[in-house]
Amino acid sequence: MRSSTLTLVLITVIASSLSSQARANRDGALPGHTAGPTIAPGLVINGQTCTACHSPFNPGIGSVTLLDAPERYEPSRIYDLRVHIFDPEREGAGFQISVENATGHVGTLIDADGNAGVTKFADGSPFYVTHTGSSAPGFECTSNGYGDSRSNWIADGFSYDYPVRWQAPSSDIGPITFFISANATTCPSGFSTAHFYAAQITIDSLTEADADGDTDIDVADYAALQQCFSQDVTGLFTGCVFTDSFRDNEISQTDLVAYLDAISGPTSQLPPGYVLADSIRGGQVYDKWWVTSGAPTPGPFDHPLYPITGDRAGTGKNTYRCKECHGWDYKGVDGAYGHVSTTHFTDIAGVLNTTLGPQEIFDLLMSPDTASNGHDMSAFGMTETDAWAVVKMVLEKTIDTDMYILPIDSPAEPGLIFANATPGSIRYGELCVTCHGPEGAGDFGEGVIPEHIGTLADVNPWEYFHKTRFGHPGAPMPILERIDPDLQTVANIGRFLQTQAPAP
Repeated sequence: MRSSTLTLVLITVIASSLSSQARANRDGALPGHTAGPTIAPGLVINGQTCTACHSPFNPGIGSVTLLDAPERYEPSRIYDLRVHIFDPEREGAGFQISVENATGHVGTLIDADGNAGVTKFADGSPFYVTHTGSSAPGFECTSNGYGDSRSNWIADGFSYDYPVRWQAPSSDIGPITFFISANATTCPSGFSTAHFYAAQITIDSLTEADADGDTDIDVADYAALQQCFSQDVTGLFTGCVFTDSFRDNEISQTDLVAYLDAISGPTSQLPPGYVLADSIRGGQVYDKWWVTSGAPTPGPFDHPLYPITGDRAGTGKNTYRCKECHGWDYKGVDGAYGHVSTTHFTDIAGVLNTTLGPQEIFDLLMSPDTASNGHDMSAFGMTETDAWAVVKMVLEKTIDTDMYILPIDSPAEPGLIFANATPGSIRYGELCVTCHGPEGAGDFGEGVIPEHIGTLADVNPWEYFHKTRFGHPGAPMPILERIDPDLQTVANIGRFLQTQAPAP
């Protein structure tokens, strides 16, 4: 597999005094003036820049850059880019761009700026896109293209963005380079005082193993691959375009094999099921796995490993919930469920900071050997996919809630979420108020006693934290681990809810 490199070079341009053929091109530069090496068909010039007409050379204190360029290109994909020109000492700008490699122009430039008419092909050449304007006296400063840049220059921070669309070549041809030449000018007679800028941006093609497109192959690529396998996010992340190793428009186990083959070191030894698992889904599996997967409700008898002295003994399905033994704070007997005042005491250890590896936890969940604490969850309907999901949640998403919540045995105010209610109220209004109302109501309970997120945050902040991060099984709600994984946001919203605390 060919390795990939990324080069980003902003050139300061060779200061040379070229021909003084006096033509200021506010109506668009002639083709072949991007400093690219290729002679386009029908052209006799190449390698020149704006200074071929705009001389003498004035470097200026601004810049030209290419915005929204991919770090790697995917064959045949169309990219919408922006040529960004900045200069605090001038009042408008023009440009020209080409895309080339050592053998010629590559991909397809598309003149697609809608009806704005601010760009065009340079003198009809499909290999160069430039600004539009007018060479007619008195119109060049107010026309489309150059004139539009001038009209918006100050409002846009002494800059302007020209839209450029480019379709990548149909196959992997290795590194390609965007060549850009630009002038920032005054009007109407800034032709000899223009500031000249140029840039070269070189990108490589995708490699199959680089799932997140950051040019290296590491454990983060597994995370990108996992997102694409998730039932909740497939197709929503741009990273998914990188994971189809075989270009068959299907992300499958064979693609994972390609990734594993490309990786060396300890990461390659991770079980494939763990690599593909969705840790956020695992948070709901930890809560009520049968609701998450649509499996039959377990019971009516208690889980074989649930102690007969446990506070929930005899309740059937409740004893099959991971949280029932290990707690919402993941600490089991050492956390909120271990206190004498709890109604969920089991004397079972938690899962936080476990020393077991992924395969060991999976085997513990699925093994039928109760003598060695095998949970035999497959016998009760848990799928291997969900088992791996909860394994990944345990190893990657569990947190020490004491960082945000005063523990149950705190001499101060047990369960107090120490955070800022003010930003919490704002975020609550953006994400939660539609369903839960202004004070945290909105029943999500299953029994005759209603449950509200406001009272939950007050009486069981550990459960609040978990459900806010991972969602309530079977309920359509924003999942903060996906849209805003900052734990401080969860804490701030919780503190706001504790100040509301509606009655059940």
